[in-house]
Amino acid sequence: MTPLAQQVESFFWAAVAGGVLGMGVDLYRTLLRGRRRAWWWAIADLLMWLIGALIFFAFVQWSNRGQISVESVAGLVGGLVIYFRFASPEIRSFWEGITELIKFILRKLMRTLIWPFVMMARGWMWGRRQWKQAMGWLRIQVRPRWQHLQGWWRSRKRETGQWWRRWTARWRRPPQEPPAS
Repeated sequence: MTPLAQQVESFFWAAVAGGVLGMGVDLYRTLLRGRRRAWWWAIADLLMWLIGALIFFAFVQWSNRGQISVESVAGLVGGLVIYFRFASPEIRSFWEGITELIKFILRKLMRTLIWPFVMMARGWMWGRRQWKQAMGWLRIQVRPRWQHLQGWWRSRKRETGQWWRRWTARWRRPPQEPPAS
């Protein structure tokens, strides 16, 4: 292969790598979606660009046998410019559609996994409601006596509490005087 053909091929593959890097940036922007308030987004930005740089240098090692030349850097920049000028809106909408599809699938999967537990809870609540209705007649007959006992118990508790507070007040320490200034 002639040196000119090698340079053209290197430029072409660098432009392809620039486009792939642009797709990665669009995927990252789609996942980000304007949520830049957390501190860890800055770390995620740094990691994304480090991964992009690693991918680019791995590509240079693979395609140019470790030689970083002007055409590989120009190809990368040209690929990024062409990608962001012509293909970015369509690819970004594609990534947004994919993320919505993944969210939809995960939502349906969670509903499918939770459904048996919801049905068991509904059955339990229905059984409990039926039990209360069946035992309602028993509560009606017992309620007046129970309310009388409940009122008696509350009054005893109140009287005992007042007696105990009066009895233990004898041993309480008097409040300390504030320090003199």
